[in-house]
Amino acid sequence: MRDVFVPFCNDRMFCSVLIRNPDIARELLELILEVKIELVECINAQQVLNYSTDRKSVRLDVFLKDGQKITYDLEMETGKNPGRLKILPIRSRLYGGAIDMEMYPIGADYNDVKPAYVIFLCLHDPFDRGLAKYSCSVTCTQDHTAGVQNGITYVYLNCDARIWNISEELHSLLSYIRDRTICETELAKQIDSVVRQYNEDHEWRRWFMTLEQKFNERFEDGRTEGREQERTETIAAMIENGFDDKMILSVYKTLTAEDIAKIRRRIGQSFQ
Repeated sequence: MRDVFVPFCNDRMFCSVLIRNPDIARELLELILEVKIELVECINAQQVLNYSTDRKSVRLDVFLKDGQKITYDLEMETGKNPGRLKILPIRSRLYGGAIDMEMYPIGADYNDVKPAYVIFLCLHDPFDRGLAKYSCSVTCTQDHTAGVQNGITYVYLNCDARIWNISEELHSLLSYIRDRTICETELAKQIDSVVRQYNEDHEWRRWFMTLEQKFNERFEDGRTEGREQERTETIAAMIENGFDDKMILSVYKTLTAEDIAKIRRRIGQSFQ
């Protein structure tokens, strides 16, 4: 595992690059949303939002806000399981609600609620329509011109598009995310430079390997004590953090590809 190059699309790398480099995060948001943003600050990385022990929690990859208190949740989605991609809109709904709960305390005035964006960068097409970008917001079914906007926008970027309905620069960035050898724009070069630095940074690699070891320990404990649910959650967490089958199998040599496939299917069917 020491020789495995950790790419930008890996969940931990994605978070490290954007949280530690706010200018890159700002430029990425500007490129995706086609707006100018003054500054960006991190609220938290991979933050678990849970407001009740008997309610579902959510984990936000990169949670940011700008100088206007507009919030942004950036998510890296590497899965290609149709069932998992199918529930992205449901995840988006939960993430958006969690952001509002986090940002607005009891007594907050409705007029103070700022826009929010939930953005997924997907290696595979989440809606199988071939578009590079899907932007979604609340509209009135009977009259699309009716003013029913609630201020939240969901954006899904597709690195495996056939129809590139985006700028050339964003197209190039998505190409880099899909294939790190394609590095043609200034932003992609900046990201790639930081990614390479972290891959060569012994402290970062130690942190990354420690995380893997924790996954390993949780998995072995679960196997020893027969806790099937805990084993499943451990591998599911690895999948959600951008580990592909090859990386998982290199750590857990007793697993088979079919074992991982079953867990991927379970993730995809969790809301069905």
